[in-house]
Amino acid sequence: VPAIKEKASRGHYPIDPRMKRVFDTIRSGKFAGGDALAQEKFDGLIDKLCNITAAGTWEGDRYLLIHDFASYVEAQERVDKTYAD
Repeated sequence: VPAIKEKASRGHYPIDPRMKRVFDTIRSGKFAGGDALAQEKFDGLIDKLCNITAAGTWEGDRYLLIHDFASYVEAQERVDKTYAD
């Protein structure tokens, strides 16, 4: 984790394109149902997660969700394949 935080502090904290698409969909208002306050909260959360220089801190992606996203997707794909039948 310290190495990830150090790289992030230098601006190296890439966002997986699949995660970017999720963020773009949320930012489009699709999930807020027209509720401006809900959209504001969604946008604030995404802004915090995307604060790439603060990854691993309370000002950014505290739990490194963006860093781990690809492995989450890969694990889910293995689960799906295992339980396909």
